[in-house]
Order: sequence, then C-alpha cells, then structure tokens
Amino acid sequence: MREVLFPVDPVPVDTPLGRINVRPLSAGTVQVDAPYLTVDDVPLKASAFLNGSPKTRQFDLVKEIRDELGFTAPHALRATLVDGRTADVVVLGKIAEVVIPAVNKLAQERWALFLEAERRALNNSILGLEQGLETVRGRIDAKELELKAVEQELHKLLG
Repeated sequence: MREVLFPVDPVPVDTPLGRINVRPLSAGTVQVDAPYLTVDDVPLKASAFLNGSPKTRQFDLVKEIRDELGFTAPHALRATLVDGRTADVVVLGKIAEVVIPAVNKLAQERWALFLEAERRALNNSILGLEQGLETVRGRIDAKELELKAVEQELHKLLG
C-alpha cells in the first residue's frame, strides 16, 4: 500500500511588501501565507489561494462563478491589520499586485517543485481511493458470507 506524502515545503519569496511563503499544493493550486507584510507603512498579515493552468504556468486568485460572471472568491485573498481589522479592497489590490506575479515567476523558475506537489497530491488521492476500495471489499466479503448463510439455510429448508 502507498504511504501518505506530506505537502512540499513552502518556498520563501521576497517581494516589495515583504516575504511571502508560497506552497504549491498541486501543479495548478498554490497557497500563499504572508505573516509580515507592510502596505503603505501599515503592517499586516495576509493569505492567498491561487489556481492556474499547468500548461501555461500562470496563476491567479481563485475565481467564483455566479450567473456566468467570474468574481474573485471571498477566500482567495485575505489580509488582517495588526489591530485585527480586515484590510480594505485597496490594500487587497496592492497585495494581489505583488503576490500574483511572484507566484507566476516562481512557477516559471521552479516548475519541478509544482510537479512534485502534483505527484504528492495524486499519490495521496490514489491512497484514499485504495483505502476506500479496501473498505468496500470488506463490506462485499461480509455480504457474501451473509448470502452464503442464507443460501445454506434455504437449501436445508427446501432440500
């Protein structure tokens, strides 16, 4: 049986706003954590979730489709000021202007890291399916034993 593979380690990337930690989750999914950013001299922490195309190696904030229109999903980019307030849309825009190009540059320069993340994600997905298959096989075996017992009893009654 396969072993669970842990996600790849995040890669620190320096940006004009501060260091971000980029963790590819697959070839098309990236998580970004930025515990110490500064936007317009205001310290804050941020996180982002991006998806993209493995073919183009271009990423963007996760989109949400409503009524055939695409919107940035509410969880795609979040930022909190040190006093606990949520950052406004202008600050979020400034963060996005830095995070998206940084992730895209990393994808271009270190694509093997993204492929390794994809390999681990696929391995873990297969492992989950295999475990589910074992559970189903166990249930089938139990039902087959029940069926055999019923057939034997029926055979005794009918001769």
